[in-house]
Amino acid sequence: MMELENKQSQSQSQSQSTRSLGSRTCCCGKVKLPPKGSTKYIKFYTLLIALLAALCLSGGLYLLFQYLLPSIREADRFVLTTGTVIRQQIIQLNTSHDCQHFDHTLWWDDQGVGTKQMFFHYVSNGSATSGYDGGGGSADSADDSSNSNSNMLAPCYYGITTINVTLKSSSYQPSLVGLSSSNYNWVAGYTHRYVVNETYEFYVDGQLTTHALWFHPRLYSHATMYMSVMFALVAVLLFMLVACLAVHTRRKVTPIPNINAADSEQHYTFGFPFIFNAQPPPTHSSTNVVNM
Repeated sequence: MMELENKQSQSQSQSQSTRSLGSRTCCCGKVKLPPKGSTKYIKFYTLLIALLAALCLSGGLYLLFQYLLPSIREADRFVLTTGTVIRQQIIQLNTSHDCQHFDHTLWWDDQGVGTKQMFFHYVSNGSATSGYDGGGGSADSADDSSNSNSNMLAPCYYGITTINVTLKSSSYQPSLVGLSSSNYNWVAGYTHRYVVNETYEFYVDGQLTTHALWFHPRLYSHATMYMSVMFALVAVLLFMLVACLAVHTRRKVTPIPNINAADSEQHYTFGFPFIFNAQPPPTHSSTNVVNM
């Protein structure tokens, strides 16, 4: 009896092992995967890779049509023209906020057509280390209602340059608003760089003439461009992998009926079988030997 039970347990373990080799399941335990190395196995993962490639391609197209192309079209609206400086102003704000808080309210920073780095390079003739100070008052002091006097507020300055331009036989007077800073000399430096009654080149929005810039607007965000290119490259690589797997699946050897394996040889070229007989073909000519 013991031997019979041992044999039954061994047969059960062998059957379970063969089942595990024959079919596999996902981590969820509900979806059965085809046997590894089979045609269905390759097709299954080819489909998964194709779906992943489609997702990457969709992400790249989304960034392209949602951000890159609209940004480029918006930048193309700006035209280079000459304008005369007619007025300069330096505005002082006593506030408890950081001066950089007002920089985010600028239309060219909010819409992404300009950046602080571009302003530092083209307008203030330097970088953030050349005198720019985005500091200001403390928000903690503003929360204390008992200290509401003006001594608890710090000043922030920003410059405004008003120009006169002519577009399509019409005259416009857009204002160029610069960055805010607690450093008055830094703001006065970039404001007075453009002298009143002098003519300079500016970029003006042809559709919204109240928007003007000192520099060419940014075409697109470099981070968005890099992400869209990365999605596109990954999608191309995945589609190439799908094509390779599809060719490999098509080239897999399948038996051809009614062919004796001992008498024939199968060659597969580009997925199509070509059968060559191993034995030489029979000859129809015969020679009769007559014994004299």
